[in-house]
Amino acid sequence: MRVGLTFRGAVILAFVLATITGSPGAAPADEPQPPEFHHTEQWTGFAATKNSFYLYSGATFAPFDTLAGTGFRLRAGGGYGGYYYDGSLNIGGQIRPVRFSGGTYALEALLGYQFRAGNWTGKLFGVGLTFRGAVRLAFVLATITGSPGAAPADEPQPPEFHHTEQWTGFAATKNSFYLYSGATFAPFDTLAGTGFRLRAGGGYGGYYYDGSLNIGGQIRPVRFSGGTYALEALLGYQFRAGNWTGKLFAGIDHQEHILTPYDPQNTVTGSETGVKAISENWINLGPGAWASLDGFYSTSFNSYDLRFKTGRNLTGPFDIGFEIGAFGNKTLGAGRAGFVARYKADLIEISITGGIAGDYDRPSNPYGNITALRKF
Repeated sequence: MRVGLTFRGAVILAFVLATITGSPGAAPADEPQPPEFHHTEQWTGFAATKNSFYLYSGATFAPFDTLAGTGFRLRAGGGYGGYYYDGSLNIGGQIRPVRFSGGTYALEALLGYQFRAGNWTGKLFGVGLTFRGAVRLAFVLATITGSPGAAPADEPQPPEFHHTEQWTGFAATKNSFYLYSGATFAPFDTLAGTGFRLRAGGGYGGYYYDGSLNIGGQIRPVRFSGGTYALEALLGYQFRAGNWTGKLFAGIDHQEHILTPYDPQNTVTGSETGVKAISENWINLGPGAWASLDGFYSTSFNSYDLRFKTGRNLTGPFDIGFEIGAFGNKTLGAGRAGFVARYKADLIEISITGGIAGDYDRPSNPYGNITALRKF
């Protein structure tokens, strides 16, 4: 079980699917179009080369006017990436080839101004703070005998020394998507040990669903479309006993959902702050086999998620298996079932899941998820 802090928000638009005359997808010719009212834009991206990758996200806020206007802008963003390059080191009096692997992250907060003149739009951000950090590790690629990729038999192997793991992922169904990222820090021991853990994370997503509203005395079909975002900060503890590893976290969870127009039948709207508890469990079942059981519950909108996975080694660093689970909140209860594929190296782990999720209203909604985790 874990307790922490989570912040969630949403921006949702609704599109009327039928006009008063019954023509779907169009508004009456004399119906005024809504003005530009957006004050925030958010972006998330991924860049890669042969030997590097970078995940980044940020947002710009117009505090005194809309995004289409002229005025001051506030911008915040950040990113995380990894890279490698080959070199050499003097190890035990011998020059040996080494592959250096690095991780880098950046955070920034800027103040700027947007200009408009005819068809030209310009933005200038000149005041702010930028913080950057990097972690670099080296891996010996050749032994004294010249065999690449192995260390001499009598050379001690480096102990586990990582204190931080960071993950970024993307999940999607037929009618939703979610981008998320987070990190866990072991302040007093390494990630492999027993002790306290600090965790922080967040995400942003969008979704839509179909419903109806009474518009002008008539019940008309409406498509509600929205976005949701979240931040969390958690305090926990990791346990180790034989082949089992367990984590318990606890904290505060803040979620926000904004529906436009307001949907009186959907009670998951606005913002709520509550207590969140999370439990994560992993057990090695034998040579190449494993199982995990993870779940959380939050008093914010009574949201919950429970997921069981099991798999076994396919070949080398590749595992394959299956998962089942349940998730929902005070207006939704759904389940999922699908496959799991996992690649695991010393510092990097990539997991891919996919299958079918659904409830009574949408019993067969395909889903997919990819998560990349890195230790440093």
